[in-house]
Amino acid sequence: MSEGPRPLSALTRQIALQPMDGARAVLALGLPAGALWSAFWLFAILSAILIFLQVSLLIAATGPAGLPVEILQTLEAARGSPFRLAAGQALFFLIAVQALHRIGRAMGGTGDYPGALAVIVLAQAGMVALIAAQLLAMLLLPPIAAIFGLGFLVFLFWHLPSFIMALHGFANRIAVVAMIVVVFVAIQVLLAMLNAILGVAAGGGPGHV
Repeated sequence: MSEGPRPLSALTRQIALQPMDGARAVLALGLPAGALWSAFWLFAILSAILIFLQVSLLIAATGPAGLPVEILQTLEAARGSPFRLAAGQALFFLIAVQALHRIGRAMGGTGDYPGALAVIVLAQAGMVALIAAQLLAMLLLPPIAAIFGLGFLVFLFWHLPSFIMALHGFANRIAVVAMIVVVFVAIQVLLAMLNAILGVAAGGGPGHV
């Protein structure tokens, strides 16, 4: 008798505790492109909404006098343009899908484009969950909210490389982490150039406060 679909709770737990095996399980599902793209746009919008709320809460909690001018200007710009922030999130991750597929293949990886999209959606889901948890902590238990900053570091340097290793069959985690850093910086530079050329803040990326 073949096994039925795994419960979502079990898959979520595996992704959190065994990210490489969890990513392999997600890739093995062979989710249709339509479902992946729907999830992609949903998570881009959700992340923008959560960052908008998080920034607004931070400004309200600290007050304008409690933040450096540069940081305050950046936060105000993000809070004042939620639609632009959502567009920036979507653009960042669209470039990330292409980079993950093309650069990964160029480095000898075996993953395909649908797999790259699935991994980016998985990364988006993780970021949304972390931002939501930090926002909830800011509302209920402000002293522990900063702890979630460590969660972002763990996700960036352990979970995300594990997802990519599952997709492309890479074995060298350090090389994958280095690739993530280089690609992240390159995308941010590209978005900054677009911002300068178009005169709008096209950036954003997967950020948190």
